[in-house]
Amino acid sequence: MQSLKNEINELNEKIEQAGEQERLKILSFNVDEILFSFTDNHDKKHSITCNIFEGYPEQAPLWCTASDDHILNSIIDKLNTLGRSITAGTQILVNELCAAFNLPTNLDLCNGAGSCSTTHTNDTDSFEDADSIISDDLSDTDVLPDEQLMETMDSEEKTDLESMKPEELASLEKIRKSIRKGALGYGSVLATDRIMKELKEIYKSDGCKTGVYTVAINNDNLYVWDVYLKKVDPDSPLMHDIMKLAAPAPKHIHLAINFSASFPF
Repeated sequence: MQSLKNEINELNEKIEQAGEQERLKILSFNVDEILFSFTDNHDKKHSITCNIFEGYPEQAPLWCTASDDHILNSIIDKLNTLGRSITAGTQILVNELCAAFNLPTNLDLCNGAGSCSTTHTNDTDSFEDADSIISDDLSDTDVLPDEQLMETMDSEEKTDLESMKPEELASLEKIRKSIRKGALGYGSVLATDRIMKELKEIYKSDGCKTGVYTVAINNDNLYVWDVYLKKVDPDSPLMHDIMKLAAPAPKHIHLAINFSASFPF
């Protein structure tokens, strides 16, 4: 655990020392996740999360983003496939992003530290006593204040966050915790990342906001959704079919969606 804290602290220090010219910034960090922000060549900010599992470094972190930018998503997919350490992954991330968006970077995270290897050695620390080792400079609540975090987001990201219902945000957070603990027990890194993006987009959709339909996660299983269609155009063919099968019309239509472990392929 101490090695993990040292790695995150060192990573944060190096990115801070790089100065304002660097496009990649750390917004918040703790022993469970690191939240990055990358500013592209059009000055649009993209949020990127590095989820850290209890089995790190043997278990590689999970990188994900809510951005719909295809360049960023392809880089995230590549990063998850490589299975590198946090530091090595961050170096790959910034190199790939800056190259893709034709931006310069002088950020060197691997100079002589040995932290850019695929795995780490940890001779003295045990991950079993993670809860008992909390350093002064990095704790589970070592994050930026909410006001500062909101200031780093663009207007679109703020609107997306504020538009979600409390129960939807709670559901996403519960799933994210399960992902960090490696407790999903099914699926793949790429499928989990993609389904999380789809779920966020649905929560932000007009149909969900106006109550046309709702989506619930079945027994906290991200791969099984319960969709309830609550409003149907009375003149639509669907409503005509419903009335033939059941009168009066039911309060809602229940749809069960099961995602495969290889989603979206």
